[in-house]
Amino acid sequence: MADTEKKTYRHKFSPEINTIIQDFSQVHLYDSKSILKEQYDGFWESNIDSFMREKNRLEMNGFQNDLKNAIFRSIKYYHIKKLKKSSENTEQQTEQKRNQETRDYIKLNKFIIQWIDTFIINSMKEKNFKPSKNYESILQNQEFMNLLQDEKPKIINKYKKFITQNNEDKTDNEIEDWWVFKIKKTHKNRYFSIMNNKKNT
Repeated sequence: MADTEKKTYRHKFSPEINTIIQDFSQVHLYDSKSILKEQYDGFWESNIDSFMREKNRLEMNGFQNDLKNAIFRSIKYYHIKKLKKSSENTEQQTEQKRNQETRDYIKLNKFIIQWIDTFIINSMKEKNFKPSKNYESILQNQEFMNLLQDEKPKIINKYKKFITQNNEDKTDNEIEDWWVFKIKKTHKNRYFSIMNNKKNT
């Protein structure tokens, strides 16, 4: 079996056939196995002339396998997998870029950042310090909450503007969840920044 597969993939398809295969793979990227096989049978018949020319060319170079099966395996196990991976990477990069744009565009006041740093550094002197417990503590600090109360409308307005620019639609609850997450994320990032600075000193 292994020898057969090696023979199948040692022979490269022509540019014309590769283009046809890639187009089919793109269209049927998310088909189920049964649908893919059904669509492939029709695809084979529609391009039979091109495939027969390819078969003759490959056989002249020593190809001895079933071309129809070889092309189907190439579509299923190579082209579709490659396209899916590329699609996932693109989506991930887009999301990362969008998150970076949000961070660059919407930043908390520097004084609040400094306040969080001071709170964390002072708290780290205590026994049994935990970042999660520290976050709970900072939310119970009235001075900090007063700072956030003044800052929140400014940040929320920036976020709403960002949403509008990206043609998105968020409910008030979703915006509030974003705000809570931003504070939590900022606290977490500041903690790791402090820890990294300590390691490098």
